[in-house]
Amino acid sequence: MNITPDDVFVTLSSRHTISPTAGQPELRVEFSLDPVTLDLKADPAVDLRYFPGQGEESNYYALTHGRFQIESVTRADEDTLSIVATVDGELSAQQTEEPVHNPADVLPLKARFDLRQVSNRGSIPLP
Repeated sequence: MNITPDDVFVTLSSRHTISPTAGQPELRVEFSLDPVTLDLKADPAVDLRYFPGQGEESNYYALTHGRFQIESVTRADEDTLSIVATVDGELSAQQTEEPVHNPADVLPLKARFDLRQVSNRGSIPLP
């Protein structure tokens, strides 16, 4: 999590192993919260991508149909949040940086994220 005067920018990354070996499958979610209300911001839009780990990072799946929703954000301390979020939708295969819906190659996704400790990595504290 990085905090600016306008955003609490959260990046989540998940892999099935702690091995540092490159090219492994990874799920990455990026979203912004309002620094005062801690509500999900529409701009920038949520970016959820799945990298299957079959070579280049340029081949990925993106959430192009469905919804990512914040259920709750709780301030644990001055630099730590607890976040519960859900996603329900489709990831579609991408060949370019700008995601577009690709109905010919989709993966269904339904998940719940229960993040008990999301820590600030920057030098600006939460308001």
